[in-house]
Amino acid sequence: CKEKKYNYDQLPTTSVVIAFYNEAWSTLLRTVYSVLETSPDTLLEEVILVDDYSDREHLKERLATELAGLPKVRLVRASKREGLVRARLLGASVAQGDVLTFLDCHCECHEGWLEPLLQRGPPPVLSNIMGARRTVPFSRCIWQCGGTLEIHPCSHVGHVFPRQAPYSRNKALANSVRAAEVWMDEFKELYYHRNPQARLEPFGDVTERRQLRAKLGCKDFKWFLNTVYPELHVPEDRPGFFGMLRNKGLKGYCFDYNPPNEHEITGHQVILYGCHGMGQNQFFEYTSQNEIRYNTHQPEGCVAVEAGTDVLIMHLCENTTPEDQKFILREDGSLFHVQSKKCVQAERKDVSDSFVPLLRDCTNSDHQRWFFQEHMV
Repeated sequence: CKEKKYNYDQLPTTSVVIAFYNEAWSTLLRTVYSVLETSPDTLLEEVILVDDYSDREHLKERLATELAGLPKVRLVRASKREGLVRARLLGASVAQGDVLTFLDCHCECHEGWLEPLLQRGPPPVLSNIMGARRTVPFSRCIWQCGGTLEIHPCSHVGHVFPRQAPYSRNKALANSVRAAEVWMDEFKELYYHRNPQARLEPFGDVTERRQLRAKLGCKDFKWFLNTVYPELHVPEDRPGFFGMLRNKGLKGYCFDYNPPNEHEITGHQVILYGCHGMGQNQFFEYTSQNEIRYNTHQPEGCVAVEAGTDVLIMHLCENTTPEDQKFILREDGSLFHVQSKKCVQAERKDVSDSFVPLLRDCTNSDHQRWFFQEHMV
């Protein structure tokens, strides 16, 4: 990346739009100055800061005075709270550059961050620098409606994590449901299976959003899975083989897996915990490939028992099911581990009040009988 050369005369100009609401002074100004100091003057048309009706005192006259002394920086104020997306659109509506570049209000651009983005394609190009949690769901509608979402390895923008997010996340679930209802077609059921509480969440009227999708000629979600993300394993969710994996003998207890964080999905033990019916850490799927999949997140985990042990731990799933991940859910409810030829049994942990599933010689005990349940009764 450092050795790459650019013909600046052939690159488009850009308007950098930064929306903010009650942002800390230090992180907001850090963002602005990093854009000005690392962006070639010939490429940077302007920096547009959009104040989404902040009420903190330092973001009023003090901010306006500070920005007035900076070149190419404009301050636009919303007349009411708009929310992040509408605030960005407000900035876009007054932009004059060839390309729109959206940045979070708490980030730091590195030298050479802008050139590779502008070289990527002819204008108009929407360069969208966001947090990953917002980008991934947003990418679906971009792809389905004819756009592309790309990661450029030579464009480096650091994200400064604030102690408290300025924008409220109390509508995160409703927004997630709206996205599922508008964009996922019949595959939205996979989302609801893993998030039962989402079925009860009010999400408003999405008629206009569906009409917009139809007007733009956007492709269906199946096209997205087949064309854009073919390597993604699409859950089978066969009736009777997904949901809470409950034990017949130890009533009220289910398989439970709660890794310390989303980056350490494997290597931890599956336990038994009181069934709660909320999906997530208690959602499992038994597949036609004899796997017990934990697939509420990516990458997907599969229950395994390493040779010579009796505890159930989580490994990454593979294209072909390894022997230590193969389980047969028999008609009598026993869960037979193929490699060890033993059955999964619910037991109390030594010197503890907690319970775990372990491999034991197969018997007729109800503690070796398991069944899936989708909803709490």
